[in-house]
Amino acid sequence: MLSCGDEGWRKSYFKFETWWLKVEGFKEKVREWWESFNVNGRPGYILAEKLKMLKAKLKEWSKTNKGNWKQRKKDILSQISSWETIQEQRPLTDDELIQKTHLGMKFEEVAKQKEIAWKQRSRIQWLKKGDKNTKFFHRIATSHKRFNSMEQLEVEGEITKDQIRIKEAAQEFYKNL
Repeated sequence: MLSCGDEGWRKSYFKFETWWLKVEGFKEKVREWWESFNVNGRPGYILAEKLKMLKAKLKEWSKTNKGNWKQRKKDILSQISSWETIQEQRPLTDDELIQKTHLGMKFEEVAKQKEIAWKQRSRIQWLKKGDKNTKFFHRIATSHKRFNSMEQLEVEGEITKDQIRIKEAAQEFYKNL
């Protein structure tokens, strides 16, 4: 008989995505949010509260800005294709050539963001060697989250597998530090 354990639904933890740093205006947006937070209290409390608020803003921002890389690349390629169709009929003006070039740079930027995101998720070096699109690669990259959990823990001299008790013991441990 196969017993896979009780994974249960856990709230995902916050992860800073490296590709965010490549988005134009991101750092300025973070600075603007940070300065807009108004918290009173001890310096440590202020820092903790501002970090919580920043986390919420970053999650919200990421959902709206990440979008679907595949769709974004497809849209950009469609726009470039339309410029090339026009170029077959007549020469493009300088402004149109600049727009077409800008779309090419935008495509490269989106591709780079996707690559950075997968590199961060994979925690392996295959990306350097170009093996980033295999089914195996994606399975390895997403399987790491399975190892970020505690299956059992010794609590007060007794080994327990109860996830609620493990969570409470961990919280209590850190509260008492």
